[in-house]
Amino acid sequence: MRAFIVTLADRPGSAAEVFEAVAAAGVDLQGIAGIANGQTGIVALIPDDEDACRRALAATDHSVVETEIEMTEADNAPGSAARLARRLADAGVNIQVMLPIGMNGGRIQVAIGATDNAKLKSALG
Repeated sequence: MRAFIVTLADRPGSAAEVFEAVAAAGVDLQGIAGIANGQTGIVALIPDDEDACRRALAATDHSVVETEIEMTEADNAPGSAARLARRLADAGVNIQVMLPIGMNGGRIQVAIGATDNAKLKSALG
């Protein structure tokens, strides 16, 4: 499974362009997150159809980085994200994307992508 990290201008309509391109390709998004800092925005997508998503995003003028993702769960409690991030850091994992994608009882399902997927898999066990 892959996540697509899209860099765009922090302006009205940038995110809409990305989501409209993906929707027009018939792609269902399993996970999304976005953030902007006043100049640049980043949207992370986890699509149900990677090939269609890749083609749709290639037709936009936005920069796209793909990353393999691994799924894990964490307790829905204070400090669980800190413990997970520390475990990955101690294993030398550089996180590219970390998306909450759902709940399983009292646990949060998390999709994580890193610059070295082998290290990530090893650290997650």
